Amino acid sequence: MKTPSPRAHIYRLAFILLVGGATFVFVRGAMVPDTWNQKRAFREAALPEIAAKPMKYGGVASCAECHEDEDEIHELAYEDLAEGPHSGIACETCHGPLSEHVKDGKKFADATTNFSRLACLTCHSNLISTPPQFPMFITEDDVLTPRREAELLKAKLDAGKSKIFIHPSDAHNKVDCTECHFSFHNPETS
Repeated sequence: MKTPSPRAHIYRLAFILLVGGATFVFVRGAMVPDTWNQKRAFREAALPEIAAKPMKYGGVASCAECHEDEDEIHELAYEDLAEGPHSGIACETCHGPLSEHVKDGKKFADATTNFSRLACLTCHSNLISTPPQFPMFITEDDVLTPRREAELLKAKLDAGKSKIFIHPSDAHNKVDCTECHFSFHNPETS
C-alpha cells in the first residue's frame, strides 16, 4: 500500500474549491437576467413592468382635484389636516386607495372611512420603532422595559407633562378614538 502524500488533503481541498467556484460562476451567470444593471444593482426591465401595473394610490393631489364641493367639507377637513399634527398623512391612509373609489376618472364607489380605533393604533401603538416623543396609546398590557419607560418619561417631561398616561386595558375596548378626540383631521381632545 502506497502512503498518501502529506499534501493530498490540500490538493483535494483546492480541487473542491475550484470545482465549487466554477459551478458558482456558471450558475450565477445562468441565473442573472440579461437586463441586470451591475452598477446600479437592479433589473432595468423591471421599470416598464412596474409602470404597466394599474395604479392603486393616487396621492393627496388626486383627491383634491375632485373634492372641491359646495359645502367646503373636504376643504375644511384638508385645512385641518394640513395645519395639524397629521399633515404628513395622505388621504388614502384612512380613506382607502384611490383605485377602490375611482376608475377612469369617474367615481364608482364611496371612499371608505375607517373610524375604528385600529385606524389610529396603526401609528399610535407603543411599538419599539415609535419615537418616544410621538403620541401613543399605551395600555396596562403593554410591556414596557425599564429603558423604554425611561425614554417615554423623559419625552413626557421634555413636553412639560409629569407622567406617562397608561390606559386601563379594558377601559377603551369598545370606544373609538373620535369619542374623545375631535376628529382624525384635528385630533385635539374635546
